Amino acid sequence: MVESYRLRSHFESGRGVGIQGVLPKGPVTLLRLGGVTMERLWCAEGDLIESGDAENLCRTQAKIHLTDGNVGELLHSPLGNHIVLVPGHHAARLRAWWETVIH
Repeated sequence: MVESYRLRSHFESGRGVGIQGVLPKGPVTLLRLGGVTMERLWCAEGDLIESGDAENLCRTQAKIHLTDGNVGELLHSPLGNHIVLVPGHHAARLRAWWETVIH
């Protein structure tokens, strides 16, 4: 998924190895599942506009301009620590699939 990568120290511990990937610019879908029984879904679409290089953050960083989805939900009711990033716009298809799984 990455255009290039380099090996750095693990961000939280400063030990071991963390992979810093440079992600390609373009359309992306973001997805997070959570809840006690994994019954909740957060999904959004946008465009990846930049990969980050901040020393004090996770090693693979992405700046994304959301075009569909509510980042406030993610910030105020997080479902976990990690987000799945999928190249392309797939939110409608993922939401439709989710409805069939949950109901």
